[in-house]
Amino acid sequence: MAFLNTLLDAVKDTLVVTSGGVEQLPFLLVWVVFPASLLFLLAFTFVSSRLNRRATFETVLAAFAAFFALFAFVLYPLRETLTPAAFCDSLAAALPPGLAGAVACLRTWYYSLFYVCAELWGDVVLSLLFWGLANDTTSMPEATVLYPLFGIGANVAQTSAGLALRGLGAAAAAATPDADAAWGLQLRVVCALTVGGCFGLMALHGWILRRAQAAGTATGAAAGAPAAVRAATPPPNLRDSLAAVASSPQIRCLATCALAQGVAQTLLDFAWKGHLRALRPSPAGYAAYMGDVATATGVTTVLLMLLSSSLFARLGWRGAAGLLPRVLFFGGALFFGGALLVDRVAPAQVPGLLPWVVLTGACLFVLSKATKYSLFKPAEETVYLRLGEAERTRGKAVVDVVANQAGKSGGSLFVQGSLLAFAGSAVHTLPLMLLAFLACAAGWMRAIDRLADVHEQKQMV
Repeated sequence: MAFLNTLLDAVKDTLVVTSGGVEQLPFLLVWVVFPASLLFLLAFTFVSSRLNRRATFETVLAAFAAFFALFAFVLYPLRETLTPAAFCDSLAAALPPGLAGAVACLRTWYYSLFYVCAELWGDVVLSLLFWGLANDTTSMPEATVLYPLFGIGANVAQTSAGLALRGLGAAAAAATPDADAAWGLQLRVVCALTVGGCFGLMALHGWILRRAQAAGTATGAAAGAPAAVRAATPPPNLRDSLAAVASSPQIRCLATCALAQGVAQTLLDFAWKGHLRALRPSPAGYAAYMGDVATATGVTTVLLMLLSSSLFARLGWRGAAGLLPRVLFFGGALFFGGALLVDRVAPAQVPGLLPWVVLTGACLFVLSKATKYSLFKPAEETVYLRLGEAERTRGKAVVDVVANQAGKSGGSLFVQGSLLAFAGSAVHTLPLMLLAFLACAAGWMRAIDRLADVHEQKQMV
């Protein structure tokens, strides 16, 4: 799952950014990905209320497999025929320049669909389905041993996927001298791997459930309890989840962290990927760079995970949890400062600056991801462990889903507003993005300090 997620994540960014520019990303996240997530939630609720866990798992994966097969062998080969070029040209002439990203999303709507499905893969398959299976088939004593290994395994898979992306690019380039044909071949191989992976995951899922049932560790949902039985304990609704935020200072602080993280990550992605496109304009070059970043992220995360126990012991909860926003604050100031310099001076005046700015952004991206999964997320989970079951379940839903998506959408709306205000000029939006980025990181650090005060008081009780 993690291997395929890394491949799809790199390819979706490559398709969108190199085809119509990084200006598409904020429009996609707000007006396409977020509504699609809500529609999926409704569909998943409908399916899961009528089918057992195994059938739900297989239905979701079959839907993903069908789309990626359709994209590789129908939508992508016919993309020129399917592009509404004349309509988009007239739309671009009638709309303000700041909405060029929205028009580009419509022009390459098949890439937008791929972006949505690849984005949902990480949220649905890697988070929802995997952890649902893990929680259903793992006993509490086993979880203390296996769950940390899951994190290490996921990052080893991410490292392997990054290497695979570069290897696929080299093999495709060797197979055909035409760059577009080589990229198309690489894209079809990634989609074929995803489709094959979906069927492989179905088979593996069934084998795991049979083993768990034989060992007596599968819960009713995993073992195939009918929907009527599972419906006896209804899931928390949105009102109950929001009430958990209002009543718990810990959940409020965690929600603030998720909001700040979502906004900051969106702003960083927009600025960094825009400069990466300027450095690597071809899809193959862009995808290869993203593969290298994925490899570096996996290696760095595994190293930090191995060091996390000593870091928690040395820094304490407050220091370990607060390391991520501090990395973003100081690293973001350096990156955005360099990006402003690149955009405002001629390349001849500062030769070779763009590669260094892109490298700085890549290092910040790698460190932010590695620190998040090795230090911040474990620190966050220790907060949930000290909450009641209902408060933990409902609060986690608000933090992981509502607050996280609201942060991404808020950052995207900020970028959209900036582009509209400055007629689509990314150069003029960078100073505002820098201020917003630093403000988010600073607010995140304050929330960590407040949360640490509460968390430390709970530990003493």
